[in-house]
Amino acid sequence: MARTIQEIVTSMGTLPAGITETPNGEMSIWRDMAARAIQLFEYVLDLFRIEIDTKLDTKQYGTIQWYIEKSYEYQHGYDLAVSNDGVIGYTVEDSEAKIVTRSAVFSQDNFVYMKVAKTENDTLAPLTGAELTGFMQYINALKPAGIKLGVISEFADKLTLSADIYIRPLFTSASVSTAISQALLTFRNQFEFNGIVNISDIYNVLDDLSGAEAAILTKLSWRESYQTQPPIPIERQKLVSGYFIYESINIRIRNTEGQLLTTLTEL
Repeated sequence: MARTIQEIVTSMGTLPAGITETPNGEMSIWRDMAARAIQLFEYVLDLFRIEIDTKLDTKQYGTIQWYIEKSYEYQHGYDLAVSNDGVIGYTVEDSEAKIVTRSAVFSQDNFVYMKVAKTENDTLAPLTGAELTGFMQYINALKPAGIKLGVISEFADKLTLSADIYIRPLFTSASVSTAISQALLTFRNQFEFNGIVNISDIYNVLDDLSGAEAAILTKLSWRESYQTQPPIPIERQKLVSGYFIYESINIRIRNTEGQLLTTLTEL
């Protein structure tokens, strides 16, 4: 870790006998300039060390980052081969066949679990049955022996959202409706895979809208993709699939007096 300027100056030691140093003297200036140059070099070393550590974490066999990296390297429809030096991999690299675009790995009860998804028409989607089978065969061939591994690839979790947005007088309901759609879609698209949905995050998206005087989030509910029972009200929820869609929205746009101007029901 880079040292402070004072630590570096102190490490330079005392001046030789016969040479005096004053706070603003020439020798003090030279020592300060040298210390700043040394500190800058140490900052560069710190950045280099972080980069190397990150690469080592990715390459180190059997780590979480290693599993994630390997999931992105999966090529659907290709067979693994063993090279002359015993390394398992593909003989040909085909970027079009690398279907996994999102991956998360965690351990629980002596199991390693992987959540993966692909991108279709600019939205996340689960792997098909054939793709999931191929991926599991691939990762089982690469993983360390004896590791119990599970792979999850499901349809999106579903959110139901209801809110009242009060808009400023100089803004139209149409412009605010567009801003709401863009903001909610951006939040969904940039959501961290396998992250946690917080009601406060949704509120902040709505409250920070250009033209919004105030936002009242009246309902936020969740359910897994396969569930048929009504959604469950939530304040904080870990996503089962790792990502989500808006199953239903009902956003009422009102003026500052509370009069209903329009209702947004789809993005």
